[in-house]
Amino acid sequence: MSLRIRRLAAVLFATVAAFTLAGTGSFATAEPDGGPGAEIQDGQLPEPAAACSTTDTAGKRITMTTADGRPYLVYVPKGLTGAAPLIVAVHGGMSSPDKFAGETGFDGYAESKKFIVAYPRGPKAETGGYGGWDWNKGSADVTFLRAVMSGVSGKYCVNPHRVHMVGHSNGGQMTSRMACDSAGTIASAATFSSYFPGGYDCAPTRDISFGVMLTANDALTWQAGAESNRDMWRMHDGCGAKTTETGYQVKNGESSACANGSEVVYRLYQDQPTPDKAHNWPTPSGDPSWNADIFNRMWKLFVDNQL
Repeated sequence: MSLRIRRLAAVLFATVAAFTLAGTGSFATAEPDGGPGAEIQDGQLPEPAAACSTTDTAGKRITMTTADGRPYLVYVPKGLTGAAPLIVAVHGGMSSPDKFAGETGFDGYAESKKFIVAYPRGPKAETGGYGGWDWNKGSADVTFLRAVMSGVSGKYCVNPHRVHMVGHSNGGQMTSRMACDSAGTIASAATFSSYFPGGYDCAPTRDISFGVMLTANDALTWQAGAESNRDMWRMHDGCGAKTTETGYQVKNGESSACANGSEVVYRLYQDQPTPDKAHNWPTPSGDPSWNADIFNRMWKLFVDNQL
């Protein structure tokens, strides 16, 4: 099947799969106010100012706000000595920044790899009152996430060549949108348990490396949808040869070498005991080897693909 046909298949998939991907969780708790940040457009963040901070957040997540008052959490690890990578970690539907932080263990990874992590909160009302994301082109959430990146880099020492995004479920859809619309800012991005119905209007300004990961028996993220997202990025990036990869519980792993040194990674994991577990991000305490495989492959993608 050609990539053109697969892209049309992605549009058809979006039509028949109109439900919102979801996880579980609660709203983020309020913490001390931080500084506001203005929206950036599709361009690289500025080099860090001489007065930027490397001060850690004392082992906790602090609250910062954008200029319009929307909150997000920030975790800064101990031991930063200069400009650090920034990962924007986007929770799934019916979830929250605190919940996603606990599921993924990103705070601990930030300590070990020395990156700053931002946890934005989706505003979209969903069942139970939890927040989701509007991944449509030009949405207020695109503006918000751009402001999050600008706000963190305006206070802390952020390496503008090392801004990355990770998204789960509905947050993965939002991550895909940001990669489409802010490829000039985001170095590379990756998703777990997500597809992207908005592929028909994706027009990145450069070849951006992207990772797509899911579990084979995920009841909410159909494999065909994730493959359509993978193939969309392969088409945009002008990918060629594929290399087979292995890993913990990896059923089908591959990396595609693409134009201008970009890369598209695909990782399909083995069936999990139940479909709901298959959709959820595996916690470090639940299955540490699976959790580590997801994170380590995403991190390698980010290290290998900088602006």
